[in-house]
Amino acid sequence: MSDWGMIFLTFAWHYSLLKNLPIVLFGIAASFCDLLFEFDWLQFVALATGLIVFSTFYYQIMMKSYYKRKPRNNPKNRTASISYTTLIVTILILELTVVWFAPAQEIGIISVWFLVILLFTEDGFTYVDGDIEKHRLNR
Repeated sequence: MSDWGMIFLTFAWHYSLLKNLPIVLFGIAASFCDLLFEFDWLQFVALATGLIVFSTFYYQIMMKSYYKRKPRNNPKNRTASISYTTLIVTILILELTVVWFAPAQEIGIISVWFLVILLFTEDGFTYVDGDIEKHRLNR
C-alpha cells in the first residue's frame, strides 16, 4: 500500500470531528453570515460568544461523559507524530500566503476555515498512546 493510502487509513476522522465540532459549526455559521449579510465585527463577536457558550456546554457536559465511556478518545490518551507536525506547519505557511494575497473583506472567513482545517488535521493524525507499536508496525 502506498504512503498516501496508509495516511488515509490512519486518519482519525471520527475523533477529530467530535473534538472539533464547535469550531466546525462556527466556521459554517460564519460562512453563512458572510454570504447572507454584510458581515461586520459585531456579528463576528456574536458568533464568537455563541461559540464560547456552545463549546463550554459541549466539552463540560457532553464530552466529559463521552470520555468516561470511551477513554480511547480522551485527548489525554492521544499523541501526535512528528511528521504530522510538519504537515501542520506547512498548512500554517499556506494560510499566511493565502491571507497575504486575499482581498481584505475575505481575510476573516479564510482565517476561520484555515483554523478549522488546521485543528481537524492536527487531531486527525493523532493515535492512542497504547497503539504506538501497532502504528509503527503498519508502516
